[in-house]
Amino acid sequence: MTNLQQRMLAAFGRVTQFFQAHGSDFTAGSPAAKAFADIAAETPKAGTDAGTQAAGKGESKAGTAGRSAVRIALHGELASINLAAHGMALTMPGLDQKFRLPRSGSDQALLASAVAFIADATPLKADFIAHEMPTDFLDVTQALVDQFKATGVDQNAAKEKQVGGTAAVKDDTSKGAVALELLKSVVPNKYRNNPVVLAEWLSACHVERPSHHKKPAPPAPPR
Repeated sequence: MTNLQQRMLAAFGRVTQFFQAHGSDFTAGSPAAKAFADIAAETPKAGTDAGTQAAGKGESKAGTAGRSAVRIALHGELASINLAAHGMALTMPGLDQKFRLPRSGSDQALLASAVAFIADATPLKADFIAHEMPTDFLDVTQALVDQFKATGVDQNAAKEKQVGGTAAVKDDTSKGAVALELLKSVVPNKYRNNPVVLAEWLSACHVERPSHHKKPAPPAPPR
């Protein structure tokens, strides 16, 4: 949620409180009453959508960290297989060329290499084990491949949640802003002869704007 959206929601909350105090002054079903109702409805919805946005952002960051850890582990397994293949190539010429580490650092290249390593190493499992690879090295590599795929799906879902929450918050605040603009043109006329309530309204509906004034430059050091 942007700073402006936060300030708008704060104003919506104050406007709702204003209506709770003075709602009886407005005819039920009138444009003003409907606008107040719209703002009252959008305020909690925006809060919920902002929570979804924040949750998606947090999950996306956690997914990125988790995927990074799996990536490192998977690359480490491939490096071990590659190293063993170099030794095996002394008696099986050309074998090391089948187990070359990916040149690209992309996730797709790493995943493709891992799948190929597993396929090519499976018929040579006993030979790899004889060259001091763990007996479960293929199972470990396959598990990391599965986990790597899963973290990608989870991360995409988290990003979709964040994007959806962001769009929903924007929609919520936009609807509330339209209702607020209507009220700004109606409520002052309603209380033009009641300066006390009018002052309450002006305070409630005001949306703070960020200051763009530059800080004065510090004075030059004396020479």
